[in-house]
Amino acid sequence: MYIRIKSKKCKKGQLDYAYQVLAYRSTKGPRQKIICYLGRIFYPGRNNLHITEFLYGKNLEDYFKDKSLSETVNVLLEYELTRHGFKADKGIFTKDSIIVDLSSNNVIHDGKNVVLGINQGFMCSKTIQQIKKLIYSKSNIKNIIKSIILVGIILDEDLFTTIFRGKF
Repeated sequence: MYIRIKSKKCKKGQLDYAYQVLAYRSTKGPRQKIICYLGRIFYPGRNNLHITEFLYGKNLEDYFKDKSLSETVNVLLEYELTRHGFKADKGIFTKDSIIVDLSSNNVIHDGKNVVLGINQGFMCSKTIQQIKKLIYSKSNIKNIIKSIILVGIILDEDLFTTIFRGKF
């Protein structure tokens, strides 16, 4: 999946919108075809919460050792949302009027699908669905890692190795 950003000027200033596109080559050179509109992009602020603080000081290796790949990715999605100021209530994360429901893969604002610009990735209904689909279909490791990065989960190499050891 490739996401293209388009910026538009309006009375509120400049707003960004996300589109899923398909890149292909034609006789005239590389082209992109819009597959679907993903929604307006919101950029929630981030705090310096470290994952060990999020897990209340638990040892990372021990905590993730018995978790499946899907459980691990879910914990990391929850961590990123919490790190970006979302509050959890029974599995539903909210900030201002943005609602993220990881069980139904919805990211909405005022009843419309939206995109969260998190780290250098984009968390939206489509990217969450894609990562879960790849995990459940036991896709190749390279595609799963690309999806983890696309959704906005950024981990340094040592932390990534510690968390995902034995999962692939």
